[in-house]
Amino acid sequence: MPLCEAVTRPSMSFVPVKGPEQQGLSMLHSAPSQLIGQRTQLINAVRGHLSELGIVAERGLLGLAELAVIVRDACL
Repeated sequence: MPLCEAVTRPSMSFVPVKGPEQQGLSMLHSAPSQLIGQRTQLINAVRGHLSELGIVAERGLLGLAELAVIVRDACL
């Protein structure tokens, strides 16, 4: 819906602009979840690449630690 049409609707509600403090708090709350998501993507990518080589382990952080041990031992 175009902005000019939305403004003319009687049921349209408006919200105040966030101040710098409120925006900062919002960023503080969203940053950890973004980092967790990126960590999960990275773990899944590593697991996927290693599984193509026949190296598999459990899912999650414990599985990643197990994969690290397997790869380290194979390189020694």
